[in-house]
Amino acid sequence: MVDLEQMRAQAEIEEQNKEMARNVFAAIDTGNFDRLGELFADDFALEVPGLPEPLRKDALFLLIKTHYAAFPDWIHVIENVAADGDTVAVKLTQNGTHKAEYEGIPATGVKVTLPAMHFFTIINGKAVDWFAVEDYLGLYMQLGMELKPKEMDCPSDARLSDDDRSALQQSVADMVRFTLAGDWEAVASYYSDDVTMMPPNADLSTGREALVAGYTGVTISEFSSKLVTVDGCGDVAYGRGQYSWTFSVADNPESVSESGKWVAIWRKQDDGRWLIELDINNADATADI
Repeated sequence: MVDLEQMRAQAEIEEQNKEMARNVFAAIDTGNFDRLGELFADDFALEVPGLPEPLRKDALFLLIKTHYAAFPDWIHVIENVAADGDTVAVKLTQNGTHKAEYEGIPATGVKVTLPAMHFFTIINGKAVDWFAVEDYLGLYMQLGMELKPKEMDCPSDARLSDDDRSALQQSVADMVRFTLAGDWEAVASYYSDDVTMMPPNADLSTGREALVAGYTGVTISEFSSKLVTVDGCGDVAYGRGQYSWTFSVADNPESVSESGKWVAIWRKQDDGRWLIELDINNADATADI
């Protein structure tokens, strides 16, 4: 009986912690900084990958105000909240319209989407720390920033040849043809055995078998993919492109359309073929299937 009571008490605390996390984003969206300050402990800190040090409350509030000045209709759409003891995880999507300068980028009027994962540690009803992972690369690309690899130091005789560029263009065209035919084994033959794939709105996966399994049950009615730029050195090539497709899945026959960008890294094999070792896709809009 004691164990049951403890479990009920723990479950009640976890529900309170989940509601507290929801209140954080509600306060941000309404600009209620007094309420937001009440939800944070005195020694609160926000950690974001890429920032040199954690943000305290005052720095966070300034960051939020600066962001909302550029995206005045910014809103957090919570998709899932889970709690385990003092830790609360929040999966959400942020949406807004770019109406003023942001990070040196003039207003574009573009409506953007920014998926994110947030993790809170909550003690006695207040957030002690907050760890945020957000797709800012995708945000900048939606605002028109181009992803351009850093120029590498490469001897002139090792630069990517015209024949290699043509071969890579042809491989993309072949993959389009096999994709439309639903021949996933043929598509997979253009990838290395241990390829790493980073699709939008999905977990990282590796290997040809994962690629084939991931598309099993998918019916594609329209598909296009274009290699926009490509360069390389020696037996390594890198490029970026654009894609669009219309598809349906076995458990939901309704067609979904999606477009986006992709980045790939190829390695030249002993037989002269170029195989993809890394495939990253970034969708312009999230397909809800």
